[in-house]
Amino acid sequence: MIIMLINITVRMITLMIQKIKTKTLSLVIIVLFTLTACGGPGMKAPSKGLMGKKKVYIESLGQEVEIVSISENKKREMEIYKLEEGDIVNITIYGQPEVFPLMQDAGANSPYSKRVNKKGFIYFPFVGDVKAKDLTIDELREEITLKLSKDFVDPKVDINIVKFNENRNIYIVGEVVKPSAFPLGLENFSLSQAIAKVGGFNVITASASDIFVIRIGNNNEESKVYHADLSSPVQLIVANQFLLEAQDIIFVGATNLTSFNRVLSQLIPGVDLGNRRYLD
Repeated sequence: MIIMLINITVRMITLMIQKIKTKTLSLVIIVLFTLTACGGPGMKAPSKGLMGKKKVYIESLGQEVEIVSISENKKREMEIYKLEEGDIVNITIYGQPEVFPLMQDAGANSPYSKRVNKKGFIYFPFVGDVKAKDLTIDELREEITLKLSKDFVDPKVDINIVKFNENRNIYIVGEVVKPSAFPLGLENFSLSQAIAKVGGFNVITASASDIFVIRIGNNNEESKVYHADLSSPVQLIVANQFLLEAQDIIFVGATNLTSFNRVLSQLIPGVDLGNRRYLD
């Protein structure tokens, strides 16, 4: 059994991922339950497939999902990002101070920051509605520059993403210092960087050999669960090369003693074997 006490983890995940679509959240919870090898409705304990690989069967998907080593993940560079609904972009126009004065606040609350609406458009003065969804930043800059050129001479346009939509998030939960969610930016971001971003492992409770990256398949790609043993120097190197994708969920498991303590504390409140604290 990898993790004995899962209800605390599920409660944490529910708080962390409350805005993910219901189906995805349910799938994540089922996968985490399955990884613990605990019995329950909708899942089966890990089993060996024909090729000897561990798999978990997820009834909501009607398929088996492989548990594979992070070393088996094919390295691929991040694709050029295309804007999605919910992204907020800040648009700065240079050389036209009378109409577009430069603002010190270039964040999400700036009057020049625009959210991509449900129809995929943004509105900008002297431009009107512009389709932004599925465009790269450079493509949107060219489009706005072209439209502004009808009323202004040689406008200089700069565009930055100041806030990504929530589907761009990465989630890291379990035995880390600061479980949290954060957006995947425009640069490659590795498993090692994600763990460092949340302050690293909880040195008392975390099991470095039980790290899982849950990746829900999109389009024609299959869902997978990647396993990392970061107590291994070799896999530490691999983790630095393992590139994360949007909506990846990183789960850091607990040590056997921590898991046993949590189960025991529910049965006998006040018992803590790690700190040698017992009931009188």
